[in-house]
Amino acid sequence: MASFAIFQILLNTVQSKSEAQQPTLNFEGGVEEVILPDTSEKQQEIFGNIFKDLSKLVFKENEGQEKPYPFKQIPCEENKNIIILRIAANKKKNFEQNFTDVSEDWNPSSLVIIDNRKDIQRIAIQVKRHAFDARKMASMLQRVFAEKLKNDHIMIEIVPKMYSGDFWKVTDRYRGRIQHVKFDFTRYFLKEVRRLVKNDLPEGPVTKLLDGLEAFADTMHIDPSLIAKASNGSVEINKTDEQLQALVRVSAATGQPIKIVTLDGMSYDCYLTGGKEPTVWERKHDKIVVQDMPDYVVNRLMNFEAQEQSDIFNKEHFQNDITTLITFMNNLKLSYD
Repeated sequence: MASFAIFQILLNTVQSKSEAQQPTLNFEGGVEEVILPDTSEKQQEIFGNIFKDLSKLVFKENEGQEKPYPFKQIPCEENKNIIILRIAANKKKNFEQNFTDVSEDWNPSSLVIIDNRKDIQRIAIQVKRHAFDARKMASMLQRVFAEKLKNDHIMIEIVPKMYSGDFWKVTDRYRGRIQHVKFDFTRYFLKEVRRLVKNDLPEGPVTKLLDGLEAFADTMHIDPSLIAKASNGSVEINKTDEQLQALVRVSAATGQPIKIVTLDGMSYDCYLTGGKEPTVWERKHDKIVVQDMPDYVVNRLMNFEAQEQSDIFNKEHFQNDITTLITFMNNLKLSYD
């Protein structure tokens, strides 16, 4: 089986709190911003435009890299929002031939599947260490795409998908190393949760938070998100903070995970009562979620160009492989969102 490391694409248009009257949070050591997800369709379109002219894409790990990495696109007619790239490394292979040390160019390649469908937006990077390290590939993609998106005032982060966990346990484990904490809310669930909570609780932090979130959602006509970002160092989580406790409780009631990204780039979808906690071994080895796809599918996709030019090319087999790939990406959505 071929293995793929899973990464999440985070596209954000950030508006300062002075420009939108959103509820505010005061996390010690952090600043708050509101993410406006009503631009998600526009973001999807702008991000997708990057791949309409591949001649403008140059894959380099840094500006000083003299020779860019060669790449090819594998067609995905079934869904234009899924981009399949084969990116090759530039390496030298040293070996001995006829009693002489010889060096020749070597270009091992990895398959990169970019899923730009609305509300999915993630990347699967083939795990082939002799070609690319998956984290380095993700870092390169982020740098290349960020350059293309900056004129549209859209920020991109590509973060590894990690195992879900209990909010308080994850924040304890990464104390002093949290880049940001993001809470997503859905208008429909907010109204229902607000009704239930107000029946059980007196006026206080929870009810005030719900009132503020609902008012903001109705005014802006969007599903609101709140993000606490570290202005200097790490976002500090205070378990005794009533407003934070209220926010976590509301998130738990709406069923939405709380997204935590650490300073070293790990991403967690957290719940109030933990989902699958990573094992000690997984934490020690910094394990990203990895999923397998059948070798025969990956091999045929990798060799698409050569097969297409042969007399035995079977388009139906190729379409079946594309369908398998899309099912693979769909299952990621079902499993991890």
